[in-house]
Amino acid sequence: MILVSALTTVVVLAVGVTAVFMSRVRDDDREPASWPPPDLGSVPSQVWSLHAERVPGHDGEALLALPNTLDAYHGYVSVLDAPTVIVGALGRLSSENDNDVDEGRRVESVRLVGLNRVDGSVQWERPIGRVRECTDRVESGVIACWNDERVLFVDTADGRLLSEISPEMANVDVVMAGDRAYVTGVESQGSRHNLVVSAGPPSAPGSTFRRSVPVAGPLSGIADILFSGEGVVVTNIGNAGMFRFTVRDFYTGRARFSLDSNQLLVVGDGLFLNSPVMVDGGSRQQILDGQGTLVSAAAVPAYTHSGMAEATDEQPPVLMADGAYDPQSGRLLWRNPLLLRRDNTGAVQALAGRTVIVAAQESGELIGFNSATGEQRWRTPWRDAYWVYGGMTDGRHYIFTDYGGIHALRITDGEVVWSRPLPEGADPRQTAIVNAGGNILITANATISMWRGQASSP
Repeated sequence: MILVSALTTVVVLAVGVTAVFMSRVRDDDREPASWPPPDLGSVPSQVWSLHAERVPGHDGEALLALPNTLDAYHGYVSVLDAPTVIVGALGRLSSENDNDVDEGRRVESVRLVGLNRVDGSVQWERPIGRVRECTDRVESGVIACWNDERVLFVDTADGRLLSEISPEMANVDVVMAGDRAYVTGVESQGSRHNLVVSAGPPSAPGSTFRRSVPVAGPLSGIADILFSGEGVVVTNIGNAGMFRFTVRDFYTGRARFSLDSNQLLVVGDGLFLNSPVMVDGGSRQQILDGQGTLVSAAAVPAYTHSGMAEATDEQPPVLMADGAYDPQSGRLLWRNPLLLRRDNTGAVQALAGRTVIVAAQESGELIGFNSATGEQRWRTPWRDAYWVYGGMTDGRHYIFTDYGGIHALRITDGEVVWSRPLPEGADPRQTAIVNAGGNILITANATISMWRGQASSP
């Protein structure tokens, strides 16, 4: 996803397979890890930890915050999970920093590293020079990294360089969808600008097709992917603080629909979430079908639900404002005001199996709802419900943090089966829990640590 501002043109490309797992990799599709799957219901122990600036054998380098800002080190780290390793980006730090304090310490070059899940050691290295960012997830075992001059694709199993291209375009961006890579950029001649999209496997990007469509300005790129079997582009043009979105089929060139909005997101199975929309002086959210026809609307000026932990074998509902909607038709399934916080931010923390887990700040509870019907399954008193952050789930347990520590909730009945303190000095607002092949990987400030419970029974 690329960040945009007013008067910026953004393009959303949509292609692929099924919508439900658009941006996620199911745990049961992963290659086996070095350990047998752990039981998240057992109290974990720390297996190893690694400080960003103290990676053995890499003096003068630091683990950066993947996937963005790889041209500077800001004193904190983030990593990505891959099928067999943990992927980090080591930056060679400049001895003389000419950046402002807020811009971090300048990075001279980057090398991707594969960290062994068992002991945190560096399993492989791949120097990739100076890059701006990488893809925000590993798809089919491949990660892409780039700047406006070059794009590289690396196999995370062994660090092998699959390909490197020089796009020679502005505002280069890359999106991975399954085993296909989409590279976009803008070619300009005076006041005329064309968005160029090329598609192909990571070993031969651009070999499947190359398309070009006119756009209003030079700042264009992929923002989202729709896995529906058709190539669709959504272009927005800044206009009086809003954007003009046009949904276009890349293969035929036919425009499906256009609208003015602040944000248009791909959701469910070929649907779009349009938000917020001003109607009769009030703010609304809408679900549109693939042709832009209004299907459902919510009269709540809510922020979009995002960043949820998820593990489900079924296509989860689309969450809009205080309601859950059918992912195929977009019709309302059920509604509950507890899906929103007082400030209209989403209160849903996880979709685990057929359970929607909500942190209800007003009542100080964690609540489980049936994802299809909205029926309440359980309520667990939780004083720090307002401060529940992120986490991971395997469909049986939900692991989350708050100011009291790290906790595991059993999905079937809502019981918190274990709690333990966060790593020393960790702030839950800046702590991320990564599902590393079923193990708990915690990134907090400049430290990453691996935690593991007992092995699951066969």
